[in-house]
Amino acid sequence: MGFDGLGAVFRRARFTNPVEHALRVMAPGPLDLPSVRAAVPAEKLEKLVALIPVQKLGKPGFIAQQVVQLASPDADSCTGAAWDVNGGIFMR
Repeated sequence: MGFDGLGAVFRRARFTNPVEHALRVMAPGPLDLPSVRAAVPAEKLEKLVALIPVQKLGKPGFIAQQVVQLASPDADSCTGAAWDVNGGIFMR
């Protein structure tokens, strides 16, 4: 999702009823998935990982845990927010 998509989420979060409709975005970077390893040749993947500030691919399980947490009742004060989980590629 690019800036236009996030902007739309933020605008909608501002103008909807946050008690009934909380809007949250998870924005992961490259993840350590079989599909990524199949799509990107090993030498290119190595170069890609070297460009990530933490120099590692993201963990899909961590992303899943964060999504579950953001969907829980404990996250009732969060709306109109984006969580960047990308190893430092993009920081707000």
